[in-house]
Amino acid sequence: MKNDTKVTHGQGVRLFFKNIVNFGGKSGKSEFLQAFIFTLYIGVALAVIEAALLFIAIIPILQPLLSASRIPGRTGSHPSDVVQRAAEQAVLSPSFLIPILIVCLIAIAYSVVFGLAWASLCARRLRSAGVSKGWLVTAICVSYFASVIPGVGGIISLVAFILICIIGISRPELPEDNLTFFDVLSGKTESAANTTPAPTPVQHQYVSQPQPDVQQQYVTQPQPVVQPVAPPTAPVQQAVQPVPPSASPEHPRI
Repeated sequence: MKNDTKVTHGQGVRLFFKNIVNFGGKSGKSEFLQAFIFTLYIGVALAVIEAALLFIAIIPILQPLLSASRIPGRTGSHPSDVVQRAAEQAVLSPSFLIPILIVCLIAIAYSVVFGLAWASLCARRLRSAGVSKGWLVTAICVSYFASVIPGVGGIISLVAFILICIIGISRPELPEDNLTFFDVLSGKTESAANTTPAPTPVQHQYVSQPQPDVQQQYVTQPQPVVQPVAPPTAPVQQAVQPVPPSASPEHPRI
């Protein structure tokens, strides 16, 4: 799929799970945005479910405490032995263990599936935005594993996650991936190493060359003498005079 192709929400979710282990290639802004929206409302829904299961799990603990508070002469006071016995019984009861087990399984499944799919999506999106491989790996590792640092680890992880989301949603696609993480955040589209100074325009100097003096010599050619030709005369036909019969020797007069 092309990076700049607009995808619907269903297509974005399908690509999110289809490329769960695909750390190569590139992903566009539309695909990243649809996957971000999907993980957001799935995370909220799972948080509500887990909160409900935890509330169900602590009900067996609350019941003995509430019943002990209603004992005559002991209103507002809870003996330590009663609280300890109630807690032990509640922790070992199935009504407490089953909801806690379900919450743990949901948390593990969400962390593995969505964590792996989100890491691969961030890798493809950062590469599409022009982030180099070294900065790409650094940003993802910080967003995932900085939370183990005591004190400020959670804040660092949260800031890294927010910066990755800003790049994924707002930055355009670039043909090369040779920028640092902060270059992409600042909006640069080309690294300083690849920036070459513009060539200085060459000024051409035109020197006027003297033109040679070409004198055109006109040579008069002798004109041929045309002699007039007399028109041809028609042949003259001589008139034949008729001979009188009296003078003819062949016919003598009698």
